[in-house]
Amino acid sequence: DTREKAVSIDKLYELISITPYGVREGLLPIYLFTVLVRLGDDVAVFEDDVYQWALTYESTERLLRNPASFSVKYVKASESQRAALGSLAPRLGIRTGEDRSAATLKPLPVVGRMLEAISSLPTYVRRTTSLSDRATAVREALIQATEPSALLFEDLPTALGLPSFRSEGSDSTIEEHAEEFSARLAEALRELSTAYDHLIEQIAQAIKEEFALKGSTLDEQRTELSARAHDLIDHAVEADLRSFVVRASDDLADTRAWLESLASLLARTPPSQWSDRDYTLFENGLSEVARLFLHREAINFSDTSSSVFRVSTRFRISVTATHEEERQTVVSVHPEDRETIHDIALDVLAMLESSSVTIDSQLAVLGQLSLALLERRAGREDSLEVILEALLRPPHSS
Repeated sequence: DTREKAVSIDKLYELISITPYGVREGLLPIYLFTVLVRLGDDVAVFEDDVYQWALTYESTERLLRNPASFSVKYVKASESQRAALGSLAPRLGIRTGEDRSAATLKPLPVVGRMLEAISSLPTYVRRTTSLSDRATAVREALIQATEPSALLFEDLPTALGLPSFRSEGSDSTIEEHAEEFSARLAEALRELSTAYDHLIEQIAQAIKEEFALKGSTLDEQRTELSARAHDLIDHAVEADLRSFVVRASDDLADTRAWLESLASLLARTPPSQWSDRDYTLFENGLSEVARLFLHREAINFSDTSSSVFRVSTRFRISVTATHEEERQTVVSVHPEDRETIHDIALDVLAMLESSSVTIDSQLAVLGQLSLALLERRAGREDSLEVILEALLRPPHSS
């Protein structure tokens, strides 16, 4: 009786091959798969005591060769468990009738939908520690699941900090328990399903900040960086920088694939396969390649860009102070920022003119401020006031 515990396939074969059934050996698999197709939502299949939410071509081949490794079990739900199913099924896109506790609701389609979803997630989602505690607990319960009823009615409620659905209660208590369970589980599953998207967003934001991209959309930022990279292809002599500008100037892949390509290069691993440590490697690689990129961009500055995309105005800023190494970069003035920059420039000019100092002193002020800003852009984390004070300190002073 498969209603109480799992029964091995070879045991079933033995039972139906004797009187009163007398099914011949060659027909046994046909009878088995006919029953599995007809009762697929009621009968769970196990291989070596691990639930198989889908019978693939490979697992079917293994079943035919070695039926002793497989077993089946009839799975049904109690009243409280059907209440949980009725609340959860719509959140997973499984159609139900108007009566959520109807006997037609079954555990296996719900479990199968969740296990299918977790199996399709990138390796990154199964490795990262950046998820919430609930999402992490749900992920681990799904990955380690071996028995569908235990997963759905015991392991997942426990992962979400709720009682199991093994005991019955009043109708109102059952309904309240079911609603809270389904709400928490749906939220955790949503977090898991969007975790990789959030990683891609982090990658895009990091690239935007390192290269000071101004586009308001990801496609605009990609266009800007791609154009700048295209102008450096003939000037990138460093191997890492050249690999980066070649990928950054690629305009064939879609934007998501473009980001994944850049991230794969910088971390030496595709982001879908990352652990949290790989994101740190990506950040370090991005910082270094951005430094080389901006340096080459400044050295090979030209007001005639070879790329199709051109910003309105570009400036190369180079500042050298006594006892300090040269700092230089290229900055772009985009059309949407032109008026703001012009107004600030007029305010600074008015302050300089009101100070009654010489033009050389005014240039010295701008030089010191420019050097402090370039230090900050190069990655120094101190405030501009601290950087400026350090630059103004006389040599050999403590």
